[in-house]
Amino acid sequence: MRPTLRQAGFCKNQGCEDVGNPVLLPHLTSEFICPSCTQKGVVQVESGGPRIRSLPCNEVQVEFGFDVATGFYRHVAVVRDESFYGKRNVYSYQTPFLQTEKRALERAEVILGNLSHYRELLTDEEIHQTTEFALSLDDDMDVFRADLCRLAKQWVSVR
Repeated sequence: MRPTLRQAGFCKNQGCEDVGNPVLLPHLTSEFICPSCTQKGVVQVESGGPRIRSLPCNEVQVEFGFDVATGFYRHVAVVRDESFYGKRNVYSYQTPFLQTEKRALERAEVILGNLSHYRELLTDEEIHQTTEFALSLDDDMDVFRADLCRLAKQWVSVR
């Protein structure tokens, strides 16, 4: 599996109004205290990775709907590329932040698209993010130069 992407804290107190609702944790931690009832909760990590590192992935499985009581995900959304020939592999992704099948299928499509588009550029542990990168002309010259260099590296790796 990949290194930690994000973490969510969940309250386990059945009397709390926030029980079962994920709280994004800004820092990596192993403990969570519910801000509503101040009782100790559980931390769930968002993670993912290919099952077999050396094979390209033609299927993405997104596990979603984390159940605090059991500690397991209740649902799995699957997106598969049937046009792929040869040996097949599965990319498995677990996220405590998604609760609906629609969102999970959208996330699976994006991951599969990235895996397909960047297949020859990826190492075993990375998925490229398809986010915009904005340069600000109001930034300090050193910050602007660093951002411009980072953007140039991304541009070269995609071409």
